Amino acid sequence: MNRDGFSIIEVLVGLIILTLGVLAMASASGYISMQVRLAHVRTQRSTAYESVTEELRSLNFDSVKDVTYANAEVVAPFKVWWGVNSVDWALKNVTLYTEGPGYVDGRLAQNARDTISVRIARRYP
Repeated sequence: MNRDGFSIIEVLVGLIILTLGVLAMASASGYISMQVRLAHVRTQRSTAYESVTEELRSLNFDSVKDVTYANAEVVAPFKVWWGVNSVDWALKNVTLYTEGPGYVDGRLAQNARDTISVRIARRYP
């Protein structure tokens, strides 16, 4: 047993292991940062959808009509417009469209579009 210190081989192996660990952390931090930004944009878009959906549900059932892109509502950084299809006398399908910041093919785009469908039912007194 040598008690005088570390050999050069032990030091090199330790440095290699440390370097690999630091590189792994660095590459993971970029991915994590992108996922955090993506989650923030998705949260904003969901908030815009929820805001408009609640507004539509608060209207009189017969007042729920199409809104075109030209007349879109602006909610935070998003434009929101919708199309309405009557299912029957007591139910409507509403397709909401948004345009605003979002990720398209892994890149942040300022005019990304997304859709969601909701149903609005006639309320009884």
